[in-house]
Amino acid sequence: MGAADHGLRGLSRTQKLVLATAVAAVAAAWTQRKRSRPSSPSDKKDSQRGSPPGGLAVVPSKEKCAAINLEFLRRMYKLLHILVPGPFCKESFYLVMVAVMMVTRTLCDVWQIRNGTSIETAIISRDTRGFNKYLGRFALLMVPIAMVNNLLKLGLNELALCFRARLTRHLYKEYLTGFTFYKVTNLDNRISNPDQLLTQDVDKFATSLADLYSNLSKPILDISIYARKLADNVGGLWAPAGMLAYLAASGVFLTWMRRPLGKFTVREQKLEGAFRHVAARIITNSEEIAFYRGNEREADWVEASFGGLEKHIRAVMHFRFGVGMIDTVVAKYMATIVGYYIVSRPLLNLSDAKHMAASHKDLQEEYYRSGRMMLQMAQAVGRLVLAGRELTRLAGFTARVDDLQGVLEELQRDKYKRSLVRSSSRMKVDGEGGGGGGRRRTRC
Repeated sequence: MGAADHGLRGLSRTQKLVLATAVAAVAAAWTQRKRSRPSSPSDKKDSQRGSPPGGLAVVPSKEKCAAINLEFLRRMYKLLHILVPGPFCKESFYLVMVAVMMVTRTLCDVWQIRNGTSIETAIISRDTRGFNKYLGRFALLMVPIAMVNNLLKLGLNELALCFRARLTRHLYKEYLTGFTFYKVTNLDNRISNPDQLLTQDVDKFATSLADLYSNLSKPILDISIYARKLADNVGGLWAPAGMLAYLAASGVFLTWMRRPLGKFTVREQKLEGAFRHVAARIITNSEEIAFYRGNEREADWVEASFGGLEKHIRAVMHFRFGVGMIDTVVAKYMATIVGYYIVSRPLLNLSDAKHMAASHKDLQEEYYRSGRMMLQMAQAVGRLVLAGRELTRLAGFTARVDDLQGVLEELQRDKYKRSLVRSSSRMKVDGEGGGGGGRRRTRC
């Protein structure tokens, strides 16, 4: 204890504040992880309260793990073969186009940093000729830079649309092959809401995948380019190595903290689909409901279905609130602190021979150039760390779409599964083969 107290007394006020912030972030992360537990049995009963009448309720299948692991990579590899069937398809063209635009945009950012530093130096030095020269260059390149930025956005939107179109056509082809569409809802209950999966989930999966391609590739490209520039300006690889070490540590910490988001995404989409199914059933069976005066009972089912969805969304919002605070501190503010510390080391080292004879103007120009590059690199590190949040969410959509495709493939081979509950006994039926020639095994 004495050595620890002595070590704490040796720290400055700023270092103590940073240490306290790190400890608070770890404590908050642990608290959020403890609160993000699976739904209780009572929650599952509430979610089944809106089941169709007749004493026969559907038992939901066990949710597959939706996390960043080898299973996620296997699912993604399988789906990418559908989304990008070959090197000469239009999806490949847009992938290359987005990559080229990202490289061009990063080079434009580097040029803007250098040109902006030259403009500020000319202003401080009262150099009118230099000021007009560098400002004129910036005016000439405004339109090309704006075109690069918007071409990047256009490429990402086209890529997301191509992914959605390719996957939608593939899944509908499987869905409408033979009597698969009939088997999904009548012989198998693993997919309770195919309309939700075929429309909204596919759209969100395609958009999330295209955004993730940009959110991962652009920061990695920025880090590699700025690391090389900083190594030349600051002198040595220790500056980019320090930022990359912080990236690795913060990435592992935040990935561990965000793991429940994948399961939350899967459950949210299932509840959205169940609520959509209840609403669609009222429209489909409106005549029967009116004849039997079942409007009050339907209102109870709608309230039960939406109540479960509302409760889950509110729990996810509270979890994301805590995670978002920690994300902001770790990926933005702490990364900026690390960046400032790395940039200041050579300039604050009074025994550094490189800066001993430098003038105030030279030191200021080097600080602006290196500081802006380090700030851009710190922001890229923060974006890369925060991309893990989108990656975890994508894992949930990937699990949903892959489950749908797997069920459709099995139904085309006349393999189906159906789990039913009648009063207190559970009956599971596994069917294989078509018509009456198949095998049926019933366990009560």
